[in-house]
Amino acid sequence: MARLCDRKRPTTGQRLIENGPMLLIWALGAIIMFYFGWLATLAYLVFCIFSVIWFIRFICTYCVNLRTGYCESGLGNIGHLLFAPNRPKFFRRQFHRNIAIQFPIWFIPPIVAIYSLVMQFSYAMLILLIMFCIIAFGVLPYESTRKVCDDCPMKYSCPWTNAKKKGHMKKMHHDSEE
Repeated sequence: MARLCDRKRPTTGQRLIENGPMLLIWALGAIIMFYFGWLATLAYLVFCIFSVIWFIRFICTYCVNLRTGYCESGLGNIGHLLFAPNRPKFFRRQFHRNIAIQFPIWFIPPIVAIYSLVMQFSYAMLILLIMFCIIAFGVLPYESTRKVCDDCPMKYSCPWTNAKKKGHMKKMHHDSEE
């Protein structure tokens, strides 16, 4: 298992690459939401920001990368300024309990785009829908689980990585409390 001292801190460029797909989802989602007007777009973007704050508070604060500078997304670097750290052994539980806050960001724009296409077909909306789905359901999951997860000390307790190897969970909990 990669320990914090064995890892290099991510550069700003690496953090931009890590966050780029999510920011692109937000942008494409906002454009799609404009079908219902600028208030719908504003509401969507406010919800995106709210969901990240929720994610930081109820998931990131349970990560061993909080306060270390090793957080690939940089959310942990922001999180320690806003919230007190929690016990990493509860990370998996917190992830399961709170990840649903992200679902509307991923699913409302495609629903709106499909509704828009049914009501009045538009090649522009179709292209936005295709781009959104490729990035949200292809690029983002692929990018988020490649090298980033391999080097993460939380990989055995993180449901996102699917790295559920027996015996590593107990070691992970022990290591994360040091």
